[in-house]
Amino acid sequence: MSPSPARIWVVALRVVRQLKRDRRTIGLITFAPIMLMILFGYALSGEMSGINLGLVDGGGHQLLRGNLESMSDFDVLHLGSESDAQRLIAEGRLDGAVVLAPEGVRVLLDASSPQISDAIAAAVQAGAAGERATGSGGN
Repeated sequence: MSPSPARIWVVALRVVRQLKRDRRTIGLITFAPIMLMILFGYALSGEMSGINLGLVDGGGHQLLRGNLESMSDFDVLHLGSESDAQRLIAEGRLDGAVVLAPEGVRVLLDASSPQISDAIAAAVQAGAAGERATGSGGN
């Protein structure tokens, strides 16, 4: 037994009348989804800033170094040795470190925040790809 169109119309009209009388429901129907979209959009935007990155410069890789220093997402701290970087990461003062050496690049990460670790790794990979493209890797 299917409902008749007239019966559906009567029920719809009754719902509209109830909504006109109840202003709170209208507010919830319109403003709650808007507020949730704003909240989730902000929380899931993926933008990060203020990532504390240590940079140990052992020579070479000028393009990668310049790329990391120019990124506004990172607060770059120049360090003297890899052991300093490991100590500061263990203390929680650095989110990660990049060790530039003539023989290669090492990335040290604090695994407490996968999102920050991924951002650091992606920046190093992008810089290394730029070095390979220009043929200046290690120089």
